[in-house]
Amino acid sequence: MTDRGPLAGGPVASSSADLPIVVVGAYDYAISMNQNSTLAARELARERTVLYVNSEVGGSILNVARGRGRYVKADRLARVAFGGMRPRRVEERLWVAPLRGAVAYAPLAYPEPMRRYAVRRITRVIRDWLAARGESACLLLFYWSELPELAETIPFAASAYDCTDDHATMPGRLVPAERVRALESRLMDAVDRTWVVSPGLLEAREDGRRKLAVAATPIDLRLFDDVARHPSRDLPELTGRRGPVVGYAGGLTERLDWELLDALAAARPEWTFLFVGHDPAVAPQSLHRRPNAVFTGLLPYERALQAIARFDVGVIPVRAGAFSHGNSFLKLLDYVASDLPVVASVVPDTALIAEREPEIITLATGTDAWLTALDAAVAATPTETVRAARRRLLDARSNERRVAALVAGLEEDRRARAERT
Repeated sequence: MTDRGPLAGGPVASSSADLPIVVVGAYDYAISMNQNSTLAARELARERTVLYVNSEVGGSILNVARGRGRYVKADRLARVAFGGMRPRRVEERLWVAPLRGAVAYAPLAYPEPMRRYAVRRITRVIRDWLAARGESACLLLFYWSELPELAETIPFAASAYDCTDDHATMPGRLVPAERVRALESRLMDAVDRTWVVSPGLLEAREDGRRKLAVAATPIDLRLFDDVARHPSRDLPELTGRRGPVVGYAGGLTERLDWELLDALAAARPEWTFLFVGHDPAVAPQSLHRRPNAVFTGLLPYERALQAIARFDVGVIPVRAGAFSHGNSFLKLLDYVASDLPVVASVVPDTALIAEREPEIITLATGTDAWLTALDAAVAATPTETVRAARRRLLDARSNERRVAALVAGLEEDRRARAERT
C-alpha cells in the first residue's frame, strides 16, 4: 500500500467480524429523525459500534442569506461555530460527531480549500475515535458524496455509498451540478459498492465496473407505532373544518406541482388540502389565499404522524423531472402505515409500487385524472386485500431489512478483500 503520510488510509485486510462502522452521514441526529442516514445509524448501533459524522446546520448561513434557512436555530450558532468536533455518546453503541467551525456553514463541495479542510478535520476525528476504541480499521458507509478522499484517508475493511437522491439536480442546490457529479463519481469509483434508493438513479451511475443495486427508502415502524396507535386528535389547523382531508407531508419545495395543487383545491372547495412541512412560502399565493388550503409549517416527526392520521388521502404530487425521477418517498410509507389510500405522480419509485402492489397506490397525470383518483380514494373503504398489500410493502421496506442488506454487502466485500490479500 502506498504511504500517504500521517493521514494515510484506504482499504486494509481485516479478519474481524465485528468492526466498528463509521457513517459519513447527513442530517442532525435525533431519536425521531426519519432520514435514511439516521435510520441506518440507529439500526446499525443495535449490534455494532457506530460513529455518525453529521451536520447540524448544513450550509445554513448561505441558506439564510437566500431565505431558505429552515434548519438554523439561533441557540446553536455559537456552539457550532466555536465548539470542538468531539464525538459524544448518544446511545450505548452510538457516537455522534457533528461538524464544527467554518466547515459547518458552507456546502461541503465548495469552495475547494474549505472542502479539503473538511476532509482533514473529519479524518482526524474518525482516526482518533478508532484509536480510542483500540481499532485500526472500520467499515465505512457514505451518505455524503462530497468527500471521496475519506476513502483514501480512513483505514477501512470495506466501504459503500448509500445514494439517497440525485443531488446534482436537487432544487435550490448551492453547488454547480457538474461539481456534484464529479465528486460523486470519484466516490463511487473509490468504494466497494453503491446502493441507490430508486431505479431512476441507476442509469446515470452505471459504468460497467461499479457494483450497484437498488435499496429503496425504508420505514422504521418502531418509531411509528406509538404515535400511530395513539394519535392525537388535537390539530388546531383543522378545528371547525368539515369534509375530506387531502394531505401532503414533506418538504414544500419546487419539486411539487403547485399549479396542479392549486387547481385541485379550486375544484374541491368543500375539501381541506393540508400541507405538513417546512418552507410553505414556496407555495403560490393563489393557493395560500384559498380558504380550504392549510399549512402547518415544520412539525417534529411525531407530530407530523399525528397530522397524517387526520388525512383521508395521502398525496405525492411531484413534477416529473430529473430530481423526482430519482426520489424514493418515505412519506408514501408513512401514508401506507397510517392505512391511507395514496394518489401520486408517475415516477420510477411510485410506478414500481403500482406495478407490484396496485391496491396500494393510484397514479395520475393531469388535473382531471387526479380529481377522478381523489374522488375514488375518498369514497373507498379498505378491504383486507388492500390492508394485506400495505403490510407486504411495509415489510419489504422495513429499516431492519434494508440495513441488514447494507451490512451483508459490507461484510461480503470485507471477506473478498481479505481473500485477495
